[in-house]
Amino acid sequence: MPLSLKPLSQCKVFIVDDDEMVRLSLGVILEDHFSVDAYSSGQAVLEACEDLLPDLILLDINLPDISGLDICRRLKAKATFENIPIISSLRLTIQGVKMHAGKPELPILLVNPSQHPR
Repeated sequence: MPLSLKPLSQCKVFIVDDDEMVRLSLGVILEDHFSVDAYSSGQAVLEACEDLLPDLILLDINLPDISGLDICRRLKAKATFENIPIISSLRLTIQGVKMHAGKPELPILLVNPSQHPR
């Protein structure tokens, strides 16, 4: 059976970050190619996920109301979200990366090397 992909312009990306500048910057970068919705809180994105199914979630781990890791666990516990990629940028030590690895309910991490402690 051939793989059927929808056009990028029909792909929905959720940006979840309490920092308005991050939401706006990522939105500007992505909006020419994707359908983008931005949320400033964990509760807001969880409510949106009840009605909409994104193709990708870019998630801040350190949200003020609900931990990004808790959001991942809640969403990944639902069958409809188990194959939706969730990506986070996070400062972790090597030990933190090892503890995180291999846990499918947690987001894919983009670890910024400039943020690593020396």
